Amino acid sequence: MACTRIGCGVQSSSFNTTLDGSPEESANITYIRHINSSSINVSWNDISLSKWGIQENQIFCLDIENSSQILKTECVEYIGKYNTIINGLDPYTNYTVLVYCKNKVGVGFKDNKKKKSVFTDELPPLVSPKNISVDSNTNSILLQWKPLDQNEYYGVLTGYSIIVKAVYSESYFKIQSKRKRRGLDMQIYNGSLLLKWETNLSNPNATFFNITSLFGNTIYIINISANTKYQGKFSSGVQIKTKEGVPLVSAVNLQCDIITDCSISIRWQPTPPGYLQGILTGYTLSYQKVDTEEIQYESLNTESTSYNVINLNAFTNYNIVLIALTKNGGGKNSQLTCKTDEAATSYYYPDKTNVSWIHISQNDWKGRPLGYTIAYKLLKQGDVDIPNQPWVMVNITYTNQPMHQLENLELYSQYSLKIAGYNRKGIGSFSGVINF
Repeated sequence: MACTRIGCGVQSSSFNTTLDGSPEESANITYIRHINSSSINVSWNDISLSKWGIQENQIFCLDIENSSQILKTECVEYIGKYNTIINGLDPYTNYTVLVYCKNKVGVGFKDNKKKKSVFTDELPPLVSPKNISVDSNTNSILLQWKPLDQNEYYGVLTGYSIIVKAVYSESYFKIQSKRKRRGLDMQIYNGSLLLKWETNLSNPNATFFNITSLFGNTIYIINISANTKYQGKFSSGVQIKTKEGVPLVSAVNLQCDIITDCSISIRWQPTPPGYLQGILTGYTLSYQKVDTEEIQYESLNTESTSYNVINLNAFTNYNIVLIALTKNGGGKNSQLTCKTDEAATSYYYPDKTNVSWIHISQNDWKGRPLGYTIAYKLLKQGDVDIPNQPWVMVNITYTNQPMHQLENLELYSQYSLKIAGYNRKGIGSFSGVINF
């Protein structure tokens, strides 16, 4: 606004103050975007020829500003090219760009309204979270950490990535028989129980995470990274062992075999150590007749892989339950139903009796088995004691059916009986004596 002694005139709007013949306009930026964390790509339109002024020594120049300060200026020759790449910028920084014109006369008009802003790209954090701590239960680990300081990354913190790996040998979770895998909980095979696991947290303010669905009594290594739009640097592994628990599976391939009409053999494969979640201390085996309440229990040692159940009813279904034990208690049971063999019709001759037994195991024969010796003697006739009777010995050739019928016994009498195996070296130790 101009003034004289008489007064001031009317205020005028801003106008071009460039030298006569210099460009009268700035270029319009049509495209601006980061290429990476240190470069941007800028395109613009040419101004009209009438606005160039003197059309000699024409060039485009770009002012690169940050916080209203010009950091650098780059110029491009006027050869029909309206695009350039600006390098050497800082990561994730907001820059303002103005494209103006210049000719032989000088710098053209700089129109601040035509400035455009752009951020350079982010960088993946080069440091990982600090003060990492872990605490475990049987099937979970609590992971805690301290977030990054703002000056430790370029970009917007979006969250965290966590990797968990179990430390285990091949046999730790290996199942020997592929055809019998249905004997295990199917969760073990579909991967929902952890051996290697990764997750991304979308909360940048998080400082802890509870890792679940783990195996007990297992060593895990945990890594964590802080992320911008890019994956950051993972921390060195933190190692921790989960606490002991109870077995996830008590046995693999639990099966039964018929021995006689009153006995069955139960056998199984040991559960791989990874699924025990602790140190095996033994087994509890129980059996009961279907549709009855009475249950019989047997305690077995850690080396057991079979057990013979005797004194059962013929041609009867029994529920068999096997439970593996650790110091924390019993695990998930393995169970099946077995049926004893048929028996002859229940008619007994008055002077005969059937004797059956469980075969001696092969390891205890100490040689090739030839058969069994049954020893029996008379104790009473009616209510009259018959003392000092000799043992009657009966030798029976070894067969697959461990049973024999004694004949020509005294009627209404009581006998004692014992049995031993024999090979070519002689008769072994007799069993305990039973009376009948």
